[in-house]
Amino acid sequence: MNNKDLELLRQEIDKVDKEILESLKTRFVLVKKIGEFKKQLGFGPVDKEREEELFVIYKSIGDDLGLDENLIKIIFKAIIEESKRIQNNN
Repeated sequence: MNNKDLELLRQEIDKVDKEILESLKTRFVLVKKIGEFKKQLGFGPVDKEREEELFVIYKSIGDDLGLDENLIKIIFKAIIEESKRIQNNN
């Protein structure tokens, strides 16, 4: 492996990171729409049951992918907190 190989790998990581951020943007657009529906229906932004379901699903997917459970918890806790913030600001 040489510097050129290293740079190519870094470019691939940059591409994956951009895809992650684009996916987050898409998710948060959907979260905003859900927040609008919840508001119309008189629901609050927090749904503890749904959050618990999601963590079970995320843990299972993470396990299947060989990802660390604590990493999955940290990432999705941050995503869910941001989702609540977005819905509260609707």
